Amino acid sequence: MMRRRTALTAALAAPFINAYATQGKVRLGLSLPLTGVQASVAAELLAGYDLAWADAASLGVEVQAEVEDDRSKPDLTAAAVRKFARDASIVAATGLVGTPHAQAAVPVAR
Repeated sequence: MMRRRTALTAALAAPFINAYATQGKVRLGLSLPLTGVQASVAAELLAGYDLAWADAASLGVEVQAEVEDDRSKPDLTAAAVRKFARDASIVAATGLVGTPHAQAAVPVAR
């Protein structure tokens, strides 16, 4: 399961990163449950992002990630997305794990 999730994350991230290839650098916000009940999922996602970032580097794109640990708590996910939205250098936020986290983050992202 881990390899499939890691590969899927890399496959989904790669086209987005490739769109920024002409700019040379892209900053992303990642809200992940690095601790808490979903920490193992976050580890798999980070492995997938690392694959995508390596692919981006081969295209000359530097990916800088602002990583926030939401500790598997939706209110902390929303706070992280709010922080990312206020930072004009961050072009996208991702890493939301689970429906409750997405439901908390979407209104903030709008």
